[in-house]
Amino acid sequence: MDKPNFESNQVRRQRLTPESAKKLNVPYSLNK
Repeated sequence: MDKPNFESNQVRRQRLTPESAKKLNVPYSLNK
């Protein structure tokens, strides 16, 4: 298991913009 599930869940909840992705330190491609 690479990353905790709750991180990807948060990403799915809020539609990530490149800026918010930088703030959360997650790749923007996760949202696509």
